[in-house]
Amino acid sequence: MAGVTPRRVQKRGSDLPLIPIMSLFLILVPMLLLTAEFERAAVVDLFLPSSDMAPSESKEKGPSLTLTVAVTPDGLTLIANRKKKVIKAKKSGNEVSYELDKLTDELVKLKKKYPRAGEVVLLIDGEIPYDTIIQVMDACREKILPTGERVTLFPNVALADRVVTKEGKKSGQK
Repeated sequence: MAGVTPRRVQKRGSDLPLIPIMSLFLILVPMLLLTAEFERAAVVDLFLPSSDMAPSESKEKGPSLTLTVAVTPDGLTLIANRKKKVIKAKKSGNEVSYELDKLTDELVKLKKKYPRAGEVVLLIDGEIPYDTIIQVMDACREKILPTGERVTLFPNVALADRVVTKEGKKSGQK
C-alpha cells in the first residue's frame, strides 16, 4: 500500500505517579519538624554613641570620666582618665577566669568619685568567649549587694574591637 500514510497514533499524556512523592513528604515533614532546633534569641542592650556627640560638648557639671575596660586573655585593664589598673586573670590549664568582683569594686569607687558618669567602653580581644563578654558587661552595669539590692554603676556599655597600633601592639597595652 504505497501512498497510504500511516495513521498517527495519538498518545495520551502519561500521569505522574504522585503517590510515592506524597508518601515521601508524609515521612519527611514530621521528621524535619521534630529534628528542627528552635532557638531563643537573647537581646543585649548596648550604648551606641552618636557621631555628633563629642566629649568636649558635655553639658554636665563637675569632673568628667572617660572609662574603658580592656578584656584580654591576660586579664582586665581598667583605664579611667588615662590611669590604668590591671586585674590579672587566673589561669588553670586552658581555663581563664576573671576576677569580676575586683572589677566591680573598682567601678564602685569610680562611681562614687564621678556620680554622673554612666558610660563605659569595653575593648574586647578577639580570643575572648561570648559568655565572658556578657559577664564583664553585667559587672560594669550593676553590683548586687549581699542583701540582694542592685546598685547601678555604668548602664551604658559600648563594645569596641581592640585596634592594633603601628608598633604592632594592641590598644590599651604598653
